[in-house]
Amino acid sequence: MASQGANVVPRLLARQRPGLPTTSLLQHLIEKPWEFDFFQAVHLLRLFQEDAVEPGSLGPYARESVRFTVRNSLAFPASEIQEVRVGEVPADESDSPVTDPPSMELNFIGLQGPSGVLPDYYTQMIQQLDRNKENRERGAFKAWLDLFNHRLASYFYRTWCKYRPAVAMTSEFCRRPGGFDQHTECLLAVVGLGMLPMREKMGRLSGPMAEVDGEGAGSIENRQRPEAPPLKPFEDRFLIIHGATLGRRIRTSSGLESLLSDFLGVPARVEQFSARWITLEADNQTSLTQSGTGAGAWQELGGLGTGAICGSRILDMQNHFRVRLGPIDAGMFQQFLPAATIGDTAVPPPLLRMVRDLVRFYAPAGLGFDIQLEISGRAIPAPVLKRDAPVLGQSIWLSARNPDHTVDDVILSGELSA
Repeated sequence: MASQGANVVPRLLARQRPGLPTTSLLQHLIEKPWEFDFFQAVHLLRLFQEDAVEPGSLGPYARESVRFTVRNSLAFPASEIQEVRVGEVPADESDSPVTDPPSMELNFIGLQGPSGVLPDYYTQMIQQLDRNKENRERGAFKAWLDLFNHRLASYFYRTWCKYRPAVAMTSEFCRRPGGFDQHTECLLAVVGLGMLPMREKMGRLSGPMAEVDGEGAGSIENRQRPEAPPLKPFEDRFLIIHGATLGRRIRTSSGLESLLSDFLGVPARVEQFSARWITLEADNQTSLTQSGTGAGAWQELGGLGTGAICGSRILDMQNHFRVRLGPIDAGMFQQFLPAATIGDTAVPPPLLRMVRDLVRFYAPAGLGFDIQLEISGRAIPAPVLKRDAPVLGQSIWLSARNPDHTVDDVILSGELSA
């Protein structure tokens, strides 16, 4: 083992992660492996190495994090692990020689040995071959058995990982192609994202805007205003935290408030039965018929108290609610403002699309909503004309100084095209 210099910490493993110091835990594992549990020791060796795969996976075999062998002895084992041997460690991190993975000698599982499934004769035969120092192939038979021993121990470790979610989530076992581990997949199915085509849709452009964006030279899907802080793409696994709420058939306003508050980090409130005006199409409006239309004229005209409507719109309250967010700071307010246009139509910013999709994903079908922002008085931008001009009705207030109270004038539509 290399000596430790003043500021240099030696590496104990050939594939040890860069920048990861050699902790006393790893050194203790290599020097006294019999004090560790088998599963924990294998898991630690995997965490301390980079560019390594789980033992027993699809390989390649040389990149597995550990190689299992079985101790060839008939003595009663005092521990699960007999020894951990590490491969050759390069002197310089820039070197990348082909090195063998760490080797772990086991006492409790295998084909030969005191716990082996083969008769003791095979263990004694290997011992006799090993005593013949002149035979250059004396270790061939044991190496051949270790090929099977490695596979047996690997599957035993994989079985342990399979039924422990905390370990399986960081393991490569049972990982769905294009997806996650089996526990994460089950939880995503509970929240309604069990099918792969349904994922990675939150905050994405859809409809004609998505087609135009794909044809353009530069993508406008993630474009934000210069004053807006960076925004990470939406991660579907965030919904697992609220799996208990999303898994219910009945959706409540408190569940939506908790979901949005957790995602945005600001208070969220839902105002139920919020009034809105719905514009009627021409064929749904009451009109005076011309004379001579016959006996069915009353159906087009509509009767008082039955079908007649005065005006071109109606007031709806039972199918609409309002989401109030805030108070929000200046950075989040800039994230809700559009930064790109397609023709004369403003492209909804990424954060607004995420919030819309979250509400639409949670709320029952058939309900409409809008989003009202409560902006802190100190976050009100100055009414100054610049490259990113203020948006009328959204980001301009004519005032000598910022108010001390919150401002809730900004109401954003929940429709996809707005």
